[in-house]
Amino acid sequence: MMSRSKSLTVALKAVERVMESDSSDLKVLAEVAGIEPERLYQRADLTGIDLRGKDIEFLLPLLTKYEGAILTDEQRRAFRKADRTGNIIRTQIRLRNIRADLITLFIESYEEKGQFLQASSTADTLTSSSLKEILLEPAVHKYRSENTLPPQYINSVLNKLATYASSSNFEFFMKLFTLLSDLRCEVDVDTRTSFKEDLWPAFEDALGNLVGAFYPTSILDTYWVVRSTLSETLAAASQIAFRRPVDETAVEKAVEAFQHWEEVLSLLKIIQVDCDMDTAERLATYITRGDWAASETRNILEAKTPPKIRNAIFRQLLAEGREERVAEIVRWLDNNRGAAGALSLENAFVHIRDFELAFRLAQDIATHLADNQISVIDRELSKLAYLSTDRERLAGFRRKYVRTSDEWHQTKYGRRDSKPTDHRRK
Repeated sequence: MMSRSKSLTVALKAVERVMESDSSDLKVLAEVAGIEPERLYQRADLTGIDLRGKDIEFLLPLLTKYEGAILTDEQRRAFRKADRTGNIIRTQIRLRNIRADLITLFIESYEEKGQFLQASSTADTLTSSSLKEILLEPAVHKYRSENTLPPQYINSVLNKLATYASSSNFEFFMKLFTLLSDLRCEVDVDTRTSFKEDLWPAFEDALGNLVGAFYPTSILDTYWVVRSTLSETLAAASQIAFRRPVDETAVEKAVEAFQHWEEVLSLLKIIQVDCDMDTAERLATYITRGDWAASETRNILEAKTPPKIRNAIFRQLLAEGREERVAEIVRWLDNNRGAAGALSLENAFVHIRDFELAFRLAQDIATHLADNQISVIDRELSKLAYLSTDRERLAGFRRKYVRTSDEWHQTKYGRRDSKPTDHRRK
């Protein structure tokens, strides 16, 4: 006979005691079994168990499957609230663990390299123990319940490490800012002050690379991008754009200082920017409201600006209804997208109210268009042909470009009056 393990024997005796018990109270049953309730009911399935009138407080944090249990409304609400609270706590624990792992890897890498930083003004050395005190302990203890690390964290880090800021230690600070970005530290005006007073003297123009290593924030990006001259703004924005998109608020504040639409376009051509539709429309306005010749339309539409802004420029040019510009848009559509689509033509022509301009445009592009697109142009020209001379010219256009249904049928299927071929044997 197979020998029974000691643990199995203990478990079976516990089950036996529970089965013999007259109690239906889960906490009492745990005591009868000799097992702590927190251990016995962890993640337990309570389906079918009647808990009405029972104390369920000890069950709430145990991740039990309570959905199928027999509960009062008040008990069910208590379980659901515990679920929400538990989810928040578990999320905070996961975040804290992720932070600890990232910081620990950073410190271990620093320690393995073996080249400890020396302070620029004192004899202090930045040891791995010091880094743990500066980076790790506040992140996992002081701000343990925070979903994101507050500005006080990064400000404290920069304040304590400022004495090590020098051109020879730039590589360390690049890695540090990559870490702080991965930790998603929040920033405030004090962070900007630290950049200006502590880091700029040490790194000067290279400071833009540190900003670029950090995720987009309006405070730091605006501080770095908004300059007094166009050339300085373009150079500063390029440093960030080389690594990541520039914050939309910083871009908008930069273009507010520009005097000419070409300056705005020069900035938008060299950056990436993740912006919402409202910001894209505002940035596009700085260009579309500029005073430029219609012949510039194609160059503006083809400029490598961010897609949302380019689409906003297109929409605004149509909505403004400056006819010569609209005509250039239609020509651009025709040249760059095969034949301009019927919907695009209809949207464009509705903004042209002068027959002469519309007719001249129609003649320019008609040879490239399909029948449905010619129909769109014909319909829009008809709305503008008020004078007899206009109607005569429209009739000529129709004779040249608009095919009748018979002509269309003949092109596709051959002549209607042709005799069918007799394939029978003679």
